[in-house]
Amino acid sequence: MSNTTSSNFSSNTLSNNERMVWVVLLVMFVIGSATARWIAAFCQGRAFNSKLLPEVFKGVDAPGLGKGAHYGFGVVIEDTPIGKAYGHGGYFPGYVTWVRWYPQQRTAVALQLNTSDDALIARPVRDVMNDLVTALRQSPRAKAPNGPRRHSKKASLASRNLPSSAGN
Repeated sequence: MSNTTSSNFSSNTLSNNERMVWVVLLVMFVIGSATARWIAAFCQGRAFNSKLLPEVFKGVDAPGLGKGAHYGFGVVIEDTPIGKAYGHGGYFPGYVTWVRWYPQQRTAVALQLNTSDDALIARPVRDVMNDLVTALRQSPRAKAPNGPRRHSKKASLASRNLPSSAGN
């Protein structure tokens, strides 16, 4: 690629910060679906020797993660209004990712936000994820005779895109 290209994607014209933003955005889109598939495989014992699966769900109290939350072997365990949820979260400055497996619904979701500032997130991420799973399970595709494709439940949505009354 020449230095005279009009594209802003040339490595000669992007600042380090701009390159980082494009890398993070690419990773977010690619990783979102893989993260949802990973948590489903992990919680179903398909990512490791399934004899270890009971350890995943043998949680200890973790009040710092939320009221009634427990921490198992690599997952946060929570009772939600739609059943048990197993998941984990993480962040990179400016971005946050949450992933959850809902065994009763056999649905995995990954939610990524372009902020790591909790004050900018209007609703608790766990509530948004619960509402997302409820909406996915109520969609016409989920009710089709053959149902959804296995591990097709994934999304990257900002909490402000869901109405606060969703799922109520």
